[in-house]
Amino acid sequence: MDNSFFSINTQFENVGDALINREMIQLAAENSNVFVDFSRCPLEFVDTLDLNNNVNLSAVKGGFLGLCFKMLKMRFKGQACYYFLSPGGYFGEVKGKELLNKLLTTVILLLMSLVGIKICHVGVSYERLGARFSLLTRFRSLFLSSHIVRDKLTADYLASNKIKYDFVGVDLAFNLFGLERPRGNDVFVSFRCDQDERQFELAKAIVVKLHSLLPADSSIVFYSQVSRDSVYMKDMHAYFNLNYSSVRSFEYLGVHGDIDGSLTVLSRAKCIISNRLHVLLMASSKGACVVPCVLDGYNQKIEGIMSDLIGDSCLDMTDIDSESFKYLWDLNLSISDKAFLAKEKLANDFRGIYGN
Repeated sequence: MDNSFFSINTQFENVGDALINREMIQLAAENSNVFVDFSRCPLEFVDTLDLNNNVNLSAVKGGFLGLCFKMLKMRFKGQACYYFLSPGGYFGEVKGKELLNKLLTTVILLLMSLVGIKICHVGVSYERLGARFSLLTRFRSLFLSSHIVRDKLTADYLASNKIKYDFVGVDLAFNLFGLERPRGNDVFVSFRCDQDERQFELAKAIVVKLHSLLPADSSIVFYSQVSRDSVYMKDMHAYFNLNYSSVRSFEYLGVHGDIDGSLTVLSRAKCIISNRLHVLLMASSKGACVVPCVLDGYNQKIEGIMSDLIGDSCLDMTDIDSESFKYLWDLNLSISDKAFLAKEKLANDFRGIYGN
């Protein structure tokens, strides 16, 4: 049987990042023996993998170095070995210590590939790469065994920058989708407001429009599953609770670092309005309809992934007149049908990585 290796290091307080790493490991475990370096993982993340009940999944001691020794030992015995890089969104520039770390990592990955270890990067998107980061990504792409991006916008971006990739796949979060689920009763609002100084006021304006459309017995929940979003959602909850609580019920909920806890909370959602990709996908996996929000190119991964599912139906946060918002709200957009197909594609893509 093939062997897959992971050294997990991500923003575990960001439930979406933890989720896609978990789903990547579980998909690999359906096709291979899996060995994971958990040295940088919180116990809560390790618990979600249920190691005791997954016969194909093992923890490796000794950190990344221990994982490398395990890979080399198995490779020199002639066994097929696959090393998976972190999925998710990549953007911006690298410099200083971060640049040195990425250069060192690239050398290590190149050496791995030269001894026959297959380097895989799946469920990934890129946008707004700086010159150094783009050059480094272009070089790495030359020796990746599998480079599967998660949306067509990313594919077009890589092609324009002469960065090699294999094909367009789907986001790893689609592995969550299963049987059709009944929707909850509450309307959830979840925004990141740290990318642009306008985001908080624009998000607040969206909720004002939402409040004008909803019947009085509909509750609005301000939700965060990334710690840096909490202050904004708490402030927004305080504002609406102060000014509109005589009309309807408002609530704040935050779940950070707990994948299953987040899914439980999101099962309450009838609809989710957000500019957080994995908030949208996780709520949708529990039956919620979606209103994806974007602003001036900051949320290209949402545009790319959602356009593949529901066409050009993202809400521009700078264009929230009553008619445009009401139009999207009335569409009652559900991605469930296409999400099931995306899950099937994800499983097929992973079988293809191993040549199955």
